[in-house]
Amino acid sequence: MILSMILIPALGSCLVAFLRGALSRVVGPAVVVVTLAVFCMSAVLLVRVGDTVTQEVASLRWVERAFSADALSILLTVLSTFLFLICSLFCVFSTRGAPVAPSFFSLLLLLESCVIAVFCTCDILTFFIFFEASLVPMFFIIGFWGHGDKVGAAFKFLIYTATASVGFLAAVACMDAVANATSGSFSDVAAGLAANTHFRWQIYFWILCFIAFAVKLPMVPCHTWLPTAHVQAPTVGSVLLAGLLIKLGGYGIFRFCIQMLPAISVHFAKFVVCLSAASLIYSSLVAFAQRNMKMLIAYSSIAHMSFVAAGMFSLNESGILGAVYQMLSHGLISAALFLCVGMIYSRTGTMEMSECTGLASKMPRLSAMIVFFSMASAGVPGTSGFMGEFLSMLGIFKSFGPMVACFAVGIVLSAAYMLRLCKEVVWGSAPADSGTFDDINAGEFAILAILAILVLVLGVFPAPLLSMLKPAVEHLLVPLHKLQPSWG
Repeated sequence: MILSMILIPALGSCLVAFLRGALSRVVGPAVVVVTLAVFCMSAVLLVRVGDTVTQEVASLRWVERAFSADALSILLTVLSTFLFLICSLFCVFSTRGAPVAPSFFSLLLLLESCVIAVFCTCDILTFFIFFEASLVPMFFIIGFWGHGDKVGAAFKFLIYTATASVGFLAAVACMDAVANATSGSFSDVAAGLAANTHFRWQIYFWILCFIAFAVKLPMVPCHTWLPTAHVQAPTVGSVLLAGLLIKLGGYGIFRFCIQMLPAISVHFAKFVVCLSAASLIYSSLVAFAQRNMKMLIAYSSIAHMSFVAAGMFSLNESGILGAVYQMLSHGLISAALFLCVGMIYSRTGTMEMSECTGLASKMPRLSAMIVFFSMASAGVPGTSGFMGEFLSMLGIFKSFGPMVACFAVGIVLSAAYMLRLCKEVVWGSAPADSGTFDDINAGEFAILAILAILVLVLGVFPAPLLSMLKPAVEHLLVPLHKLQPSWG
């Protein structure tokens, strides 16, 4: 089924790209059907995999055990297919500003195919190929359908991520060669590295992999491409960038740094958590100073991904569960916030908070959604944002004690800049000459309502998801339990 989930969007991308004339009018609905079908397939696969540690589901002749799924990979796949469905629905139901060109939808489906392949592969070379391939459609989405200096933003995005991946390619090639494993699967290469590779070389491999994923996540100081890309990207581009592409960095850290090189992860854990704390505080302070809504949400994404990195490198069950939960939660919340900003921009022509104040009286439905998702982003109890941050901080406290105070400060700052966003945009005083704007239509409201319901469900009922993830996390922690932590 995984091969079908990868191939169907890829084939759809090829077909959609060549539609012209009258047929181009049905591209949007056709893409909705394709993304809905792939989402349903991912949901079925989720039920099949359940809480099993791992389940091999597909292979190719040229790569033994090329694709498999455990709870972590399939949950991120379900998030991916769901957000692609949301984006296609937004393009169809939004009456303003959403791209409708066949070439855009073709790139959207191609990106979906690449992202699913990254999350579902268990082969290091296949991972690298699709990890890099995902850059291409996003580059064109930003460069052709973005705003302002869209070409510059697209090239900045490409140069940052591709440059970091040069070292990643070297690490993948060397790990595959020196591990002397029977296959290129994560588990086989990890066993081969532990048995056949000197500790010093493992450090080199870990550093090269971590840099590539820290740029993608991103973490300070490798973050400057993200705010620029978000501001210039179209709404759908921002949704996918924050909701999915930066999650590839977190997933890569999980598979390569922690699963394949656990001894080195223990060695560098305290450094990564300190770097995450600095990244959290810095990005939160910068977010508070922003006047542009997209820029503020972009920096908030960096702050939330700092929780992901720190939770993972707490190297205990609570922290890793919190990191994964945070990735899933942030995917929904950030997608909704960027959709809200896109809806504002399509009606007002600006993303500056000072130029679109007092929306509560003009667009009450959209304003209510902005307030809800802002509070979810700030981690209000009862929302999914709270559970991810709480578990991450619990894991950090178990491993590093007082360092958790830095992350508590980050939560306070998160509440501060999200409340400021609501205060200025929703409750601010509208200028007398600001004019009137149409509120969101029924289709747009339904899209945001679906996201809001999911955020509430994951916040109020986290147990099913956590119980599904727990066996995979426990399996990952087995080699870590045998290692003595380097912190005191």
